[in-house]
Amino acid sequence: MAQRIVGIIAEDDQQAHTPGPWLAAAKPSSVVGWPIVATGNGRSICSVTYVQHSKIDVPVEGDRSFNSESKANAHLIAAAPEMYEALKAVWSYLAFRDSGEPFKQVTDALAKAEGRS
Repeated sequence: MAQRIVGIIAEDDQQAHTPGPWLAAAKPSSVVGWPIVATGNGRSICSVTYVQHSKIDVPVEGDRSFNSESKANAHLIAAAPEMYEALKAVWSYLAFRDSGEPFKQVTDALAKAEGRS
């Protein structure tokens, strides 16, 4: 089984995403939310929605928790390239061991990250 999957990983090992590292901005922007950028070239990866209030806006219940969650999401997304590389290393380690469910979980996560599921 590992040989078959090794072939899949090797075939799909071309990097299709913007190279890391990525960085979540220190603060959200009133225009784009919480931007995630590639540090090598400053390219925008994405923006995470963030509720920005002006002095005349009425706060809505849940905005504070939503913004806290948005900040956490921005940092999680910014860590994606490093987590992807770490997951590939874990996959390589588990591929030649009788790893059962953990190996399946890692394989499934890589397939999702690579757009194969």
